[in-house]
Amino acid sequence: MAEDPSKPTKGDYLHGMVKGGLSLVPGVGGAAAEVFGLLVKTPAAKRMETFLVRLSDELERIGVVVQDLSTREDVVSVAIQATQAAFRTHDEGKLEALKNAVLNAALGKVDSPELTSYFIGLVDTLTPLHLAILEFLENPRAYDQPSVAGSRYRTIPSSVSDVLERALPDLAGKREIYDVIGKDLYLRGLSNTDGFHTMMTEEGTKARRTSPVGQAFLRFIQSPQAGKS
Repeated sequence: MAEDPSKPTKGDYLHGMVKGGLSLVPGVGGAAAEVFGLLVKTPAAKRMETFLVRLSDELERIGVVVQDLSTREDVVSVAIQATQAAFRTHDEGKLEALKNAVLNAALGKVDSPELTSYFIGLVDTLTPLHLAILEFLENPRAYDQPSVAGSRYRTIPSSVSDVLERALPDLAGKREIYDVIGKDLYLRGLSNTDGFHTMMTEEGTKARRTSPVGQAFLRFIQSPQAGKS
């Protein structure tokens, strides 16, 4: 399976090893380690800085004055949580979702204010694969592939898993992985199905399977510009 983006990267470990090694140098170790820590940021710190710069630029682009947000506790809370989560991931998809969450909060485009903390926590804890499968369940039809002569897409699907494996080719033949994630999404209340293998019509396999909470979550983390021409 792919590396968990919420865990420290090799760069983070290397930074810590170098700083730790400098601290052992006789006579100047402690001072050298502190100077290194000040001059050379960890990859995680750089990611967070980049996230904040991108967020500030995006807020300005959509007409939101950053200074004005200081009086909006709801937005400040979301921004703090999102920034903390950004520190813990290098996955671009999750960083984009966190940025969008703050933008939507700033614009007042929040369906369920009481769930905002929960939603940020979900972005923080769910894997990129969770998010990809949830987006698929929101609209399987969007992933439908045209029939091509000689292509496996000519096969008529008989279960959601058939469409899922076509939509996300990296999951083809990996039922043990996507079944666990599908169950997790169901138990978290984000989808209304706990299995992908029930036999049904082709049309049935393309029906939306996200729950109302799952739909609100996806709207919360999508770009404010989504759906605009």
